[in-house]
Amino acid sequence: MKKTIILLLSLLTSMVVFADSFDQEGSTTIDGIEYVYGKVTHDNGDITNEAKIKDGADITLLTLKIPPYIEVNNSTYDVTTICANAFEDNEHIEYVIIPENVVTIEKGAFQHSNAAKSKLRLIQLPSTLKSIGSNAFKNCARLGHIWLKNGNPVTLDANSFPGSFLSLYIPKASGSNFDEKWTARFGNRIYEIYDNDGEMEKISPAQSQTYICAKTTETGGVATLFEYDNDAKVTIPASFSNNGVTYSVKGIGSYSIKTPSKLKTLVINDGVEAIYNSAFEGCSALRRVTLPSTLDSIGTDAFKGCTGVSHIGCKVADPATLAGSVERFPNNPMMALYVSDDASYKSYQVEGVKIWSNRFNSRIYKGEMIEIPDNVNGITYIGSTNSDEVTLFSVTDKDVSDPVYSTNGKKLTGIDYLAFDECKKITNLPIPDNVLVIGPSAFNNCDALETIKFPSNLERIGKSAFSGCTKLVTVEFGSNNPPIIDKDLFNISNSSEKTLYVPDKSSYVGGGWDKFAYVMEGSVKENVPFGNMNFNLSSTSLEATLIKVNNGDKIQDKVTIPYFISYEGKEYVVSVIRKNAFVDIKSSLIHLSFEDNNNGLCNLSIGESALSGCTKLRLLRLPKRLKKISKNAFSSCEKLVDIEFRGTPSSEITKGETIFHANTRKYGSLYVPTGNGDYSALGWNLSIKRCDDVEEFQFPEGGMTYLGWKKNSAEMGETKLIIGANPNGSSTLNLPKQVTRTQSDNSEVRYSLVAIGENAFSGKSFTNLVIPEGVTKIGENAFLNNLKLKTVDLPSTLNEIGENAFNGCNLGTITSRMATPPVINTNVFLELITPDVYIPNSTSNTYIGVSGWARFQGKYLEGEIFDAQDVDKLMMIYNCRTGDHTATLIKINDTGILENNTLEILPTVTVLHGGKTDTFTVTEIGESVSQNNSDKGKIEVLDIKAAVTAIGANAFQNCTKLATIKLPSSLKSIGSSAFSGTKITELRLDSVESIGTGAFQNISSLKKVWLPSKLTSVGENAFAGCNALTHVSSSIASPSSVISADVFSVSGDNTSNICTLFVPYASKANYGSDWNKKFTNIIGGDYVDDLSKDGMTYSCYTYKNEGGDTVKSAL
Repeated sequence: MKKTIILLLSLLTSMVVFADSFDQEGSTTIDGIEYVYGKVTHDNGDITNEAKIKDGADITLLTLKIPPYIEVNNSTYDVTTICANAFEDNEHIEYVIIPENVVTIEKGAFQHSNAAKSKLRLIQLPSTLKSIGSNAFKNCARLGHIWLKNGNPVTLDANSFPGSFLSLYIPKASGSNFDEKWTARFGNRIYEIYDNDGEMEKISPAQSQTYICAKTTETGGVATLFEYDNDAKVTIPASFSNNGVTYSVKGIGSYSIKTPSKLKTLVINDGVEAIYNSAFEGCSALRRVTLPSTLDSIGTDAFKGCTGVSHIGCKVADPATLAGSVERFPNNPMMALYVSDDASYKSYQVEGVKIWSNRFNSRIYKGEMIEIPDNVNGITYIGSTNSDEVTLFSVTDKDVSDPVYSTNGKKLTGIDYLAFDECKKITNLPIPDNVLVIGPSAFNNCDALETIKFPSNLERIGKSAFSGCTKLVTVEFGSNNPPIIDKDLFNISNSSEKTLYVPDKSSYVGGGWDKFAYVMEGSVKENVPFGNMNFNLSSTSLEATLIKVNNGDKIQDKVTIPYFISYEGKEYVVSVIRKNAFVDIKSSLIHLSFEDNNNGLCNLSIGESALSGCTKLRLLRLPKRLKKISKNAFSSCEKLVDIEFRGTPSSEITKGETIFHANTRKYGSLYVPTGNGDYSALGWNLSIKRCDDVEEFQFPEGGMTYLGWKKNSAEMGETKLIIGANPNGSSTLNLPKQVTRTQSDNSEVRYSLVAIGENAFSGKSFTNLVIPEGVTKIGENAFLNNLKLKTVDLPSTLNEIGENAFNGCNLGTITSRMATPPVINTNVFLELITPDVYIPNSTSNTYIGVSGWARFQGKYLEGEIFDAQDVDKLMMIYNCRTGDHTATLIKINDTGILENNTLEILPTVTVLHGGKTDTFTVTEIGESVSQNNSDKGKIEVLDIKAAVTAIGANAFQNCTKLATIKLPSSLKSIGSSAFSGTKITELRLDSVESIGTGAFQNISSLKKVWLPSKLTSVGENAFAGCNALTHVSSSIASPSSVISADVFSVSGDNTSNICTLFVPYASKANYGSDWNKKFTNIIGGDYVDDLSKDGMTYSCYTYKNEGGDTVKSAL
């Protein structure tokens, strides 16, 4: 509802106009309209009942027919006034019929604050109307038709109605009463209505068309298009008949196209004189327009938003007729005008300006606009009947890959708006020589287009011509006179960096040409093969762009990009690496390097996403001539952590975090020359190592892979272990403190191990790990998922452990020599483990206070960890831990003469440490303890009195006279090859749970073996080559998950029927065909031993029958 002040202003206005007094009696609302009513005393003394419309702004009717009077309390009140602002900002009413009796329309009555929201299009005014207030119809932008029944408008102002294109309908024979003010306002669009009692009519001669019609004679009338329910093509007729009356179509009303986005072709027939304001506004798909010879005016914004209009056939003979409307045609560089006399249009001037030539860029042709279809090649052209030039209008075959232009001898001078729209199979497109202009969006969404070559005489390219051409990377122009382009023409969303080939790069500066990452001189020769690579070559600047590295006949894991390539007798320097150049070898590329040139004549640029998808790349060698690296060049190289760069930082190298993968930024090292520039300014967040030589090598051959770096001529360097391997013949991995590398000149370089790389030993399998002093860093995932790893020894020099370094490792013991451990992530160690953690004296509180280590609180064992000699048996060396006073036998030196040839390992050992003796409990026998003992061949008996839990791999391997071993009941684990090559005859393993690979392999004397029920795993070939076996007794109920029959593989002619196998009586069925093939006989029972009697030998065994009774039996 309007505020009181509005009502007061309305009433004041009314009183000023009539000088009559209005005695308001009340107000009422009828059908959504609020009225005030009362008595009016006129100057002559007459008193009448009158009503005024105060507010109808919320009415939702499309057609509003205001009543001539209202009835209130049995009294009738004539509606005489529409008050100020009564229907202000109404967004629904299209047609208003104001009845006889209304005398006044006050100011702002139908005004709108937003012209775009006003829907009012027609209004019928009564003969009684005497006054229209200011701005009564302000911003009623769609208002086009006014039926004024007052044939003598002396008190009305023609300028009360807004807009420049209105039709005025007046009573018959009243035309002479409408002076020059009215004709100036309405032009020739003032029509006398044949029937004064008639109304403007909406007539639909066809289902799709509706016109506003007025009968002007008994059999004739005039019509203006009101609404066209259109498809792609619209034809406006010159006339139509309805109920015996022929209506001439004189105009096209505002906003008359119902679905603007559908309209593509518009034909207006002769007879139409005016195109109203905004008639075709928003018809963004409109391409062709035919205008009639009778057209004399075009309204403001008639073609607003019709950005695709490029061909206009205009039948108006005189260029002066529409001279005032020239600027109302769309501003499109492809606009072509087809007229009967092209010369007069081209030369026509207003104040010295050739307005038609300027607007149509001289694309004015003589003759009728015609369509020229080429059905064979799937292309449609537009030309004229009297011109030898044509424009490529559209490519109708969207599957074309190599367009063929057949123009029947006519010159192809233009490529139209959206001409190649959605042609998704074209990759390379040369533009014909005669083309002068290319329209907006000409190659829209040609998303396979990679290369386009333009002719030398091209003058203009329209806006967004390459929108959606995301693969466009090569553009060639053949002239030193660049065409006119929009500054963002080549700024294509989601596209790659582009290369521009031109005769002289100095002519292509600024103005949109700066959107090219690379500019080369000359024409381009594409896809030239060189070795297993393909290049684009520039003919003048002699530069090569790497576009592809091919797989070839072998895996491309190490690639070197050459400094130059040779082609047809010329050398082309490789200056650009393009996007996806390595896509064919992305799954195999590990090393990438670039040849350099000492003269530095040509810089190298590595383009955006050049190494996209190279997820295995780990070593990158950048040349000193490197000038530019674009964003995301290596962003998908998740394993790239080592980068060598021999040059100096350049301002064109992309800074910050957009070049490399997050892993590179987190763990990567940058190897740069000593004293050569501020590399931290690059913002790559890499660890900078200054050195003069970087090499990757294996040590020993086929084993570990290292990356080493050193300074010039130095004999010492540092190294990182980047690819690990399982230890050979051992379950313990002792990493070397140094590795020695023999150079090509036979000199040696010693590299100190300082780091273990990311994923170096991920998924490898060994039991014990010793990391030497000097190592400062363990990379992310370094030992991830080594399921067998039980113990790890960390050096005091360690200051960084990467995420998940030991995750998935079921560690039982961690020995840390660090006084202050580094902060670690909670995922460094497997979450569920609770290992014993040996740490230096007085460091428990320190460890508990460091993030990631507090979780082991309660498991810390303080004390020194050192190696020492047994003071009683000097040949024995132990690793001693003062935290829990336990020791591991780690070495047995030459034993000399042993009493009874027996080697004893006692429960405790006494050592000298810090000037004092101390005693430790022996808990383990380490790996290869007798490896370097030259007397080990003298040992015949091994008596382990110590309560050890484990015997390490190779511990007593090749003790060739060892026949008897006495094992403690505490023993749980025997390592790989621990007793292989000995002379053991019988083997009872009562408490053992795990037997390693080849643990008892090649013991030719071994006859009897007892396997306990506690066994959980038996490694491959554990008893292979034990050809003398006669009895094997297995207490394992379910062998399939513990042991394979193949662990008893023997050599020689007889590889089956090895011996007799005793198994649990109730589980005999679990030993299936594989076991039956290996063994002579499988007996259900527990083997006891052999018994000799009366010259016969019996194998004795027991079993419990179904009744539970123990049965003794023999074979």
